[in-house]
Amino acid sequence: MILRAANLVFATTNSAAIERLIDEGSLFDWTIVEEAGKATGGELISPLLLSNRRLMIGDHKQLPPYGVDKIAPLLGKVTDVKNALKLCEELISRHLKDPCD
Repeated sequence: MILRAANLVFATTNSAAIERLIDEGSLFDWTIVEEAGKATGGELISPLLLSNRRLMIGDHKQLPPYGVDKIAPLLGKVTDVKNALKLCEELISRHLKDPCD
């Protein structure tokens, strides 16, 4: 109830509060992500779903996302990524699935 009544909400990109707001269909005027250059694409999806206007603030010289040096080579193998997604299909949030399925 507090989150729905708030004028301003601060959260980390992987906060359970963000998932709850998405489930409730909440929509904000703006989503602002500070240190966006340090976030992975997966970390940005949820907060960016919460508004139609987005501002991502970051510095191209700041540290990269944690573990990006290990994740990038794995994501470069398209067949392996597809196979991994098939294995965990039931665990993937319904917000990430294609509505045409």
